[in-house]
Amino acid sequence: RTRAVGPEVDSAPAAPWPATAAALPGPTTLNPKVLIAEIHTHNDPVFVNVVRRQIAVCRSEARALSLACIVVRPEDEADRLALCGSRDNGLALWQQKMVQWLAEHPQVVEPYAFLTTEGELVLCLLDLERSETTSLLRHGLLEVLLGRPVDDDSGTSLAKVSLPARYHAGIATSSSPGASLSPQQLIEAAVRCLTAARSLGKGSMKSIEVY
Repeated sequence: RTRAVGPEVDSAPAAPWPATAAALPGPTTLNPKVLIAEIHTHNDPVFVNVVRRQIAVCRSEARALSLACIVVRPEDEADRLALCGSRDNGLALWQQKMVQWLAEHPQVVEPYAFLTTEGELVLCLLDLERSETTSLLRHGLLEVLLGRPVDDDSGTSLAKVSLPARYHAGIATSSSPGASLSPQQLIEAAVRCLTAARSLGKGSMKSIEVY
């Protein structure tokens, strides 16, 4: 099952992609800059094909590509209802806020967002190096979970704030995708990083450069 906001992925996609916000059930305020789809696993053909196409674009245009897998686990039931309750458009509140945050960020160009059946948010981001992706997503998650803007210069850190949820992210970046890089390599690297991040603290990210 897929849901999408924004332009179609391809003139002949692997699966049907609704092309406008009207395709979403119920009201939505999501920015049309972002395309969203539901996938069953990381091996979903729709997802793999999108990553393959993005790798090809980045290879031909010498652009960086990052893939990020994010999970959020609220600390208690009240926070779970507040952050993970399903909205009219099928997204959990934290997912909707994170997608909107990315859509409005000037550094983010044509992001793709995928939702897994396990509640993971998977992002495909162009033109961001490994360190830039990590910094950007950490900033976004802090603002989404705290519910307020976070000044980069304020020194806000996990040691200084009380978050209503744990978050973990795995990031795989290819600064210049080579001819041999496959979508599976990038996906598997991001998943491995997420697995490693989950074994760490309440707000942990692991990243890797993939060649």
